[in-house]
Amino acid sequence: MAAHPAADLFPLIEGREFVELVEDIRKFGLRTPILVDAEGLVLDGRNRLRACRKAGVEPRFETWNGRGSAADLVVSMNLHRRHLSESQRAMVAAKLKETMDLESPSANLHSTEHSTALLNVSRRSLFHARKLLGRGDKKLIRAVESGTLAVSAAAERAGGGARRSARRPPVRCDALLVMWTLPSRQAEA
Repeated sequence: MAAHPAADLFPLIEGREFVELVEDIRKFGLRTPILVDAEGLVLDGRNRLRACRKAGVEPRFETWNGRGSAADLVVSMNLHRRHLSESQRAMVAAKLKETMDLESPSANLHSTEHSTALLNVSRRSLFHARKLLGRGDKKLIRAVESGTLAVSAAAERAGGGARRSARRPPVRCDALLVMWTLPSRQAEA
């Protein structure tokens, strides 16, 4: 069963977290049905579906009513349930912006505002995530999505972000040092 493109905004869970989900479903069954659209594409529950298959449990499905945006639904269902870092949310925001820009190229500014607000990330984090996705370094993207690397560091490694010191040289403090060493007027009197 395929995932809806909006569902792919969020990374799949892996490792210990996935093993725990498999064990929970094996022990208690699937508690929350998998949400699909009218075409049968998974909107919410890709991890539960994978865990059901691994645990040998028959999955249950529920069809989405189709109201609103699929992307907004997916973000709403996942954002508060999953504990993502700002870097992970920035990657989701960058993918969401990309999706929105494809759907409506004239709404570029709106998609930036919408994705940063919806995912509670800064424009700078969104910038780094977009640069990283544009570079296509799958290893770095995976590191950010798994939460092991900050998006700013990944963008810099991929050549997508400049070091702060390269953009703005450090301020020299010689003038302050000179002022501190000058005798005060009281000392002259």
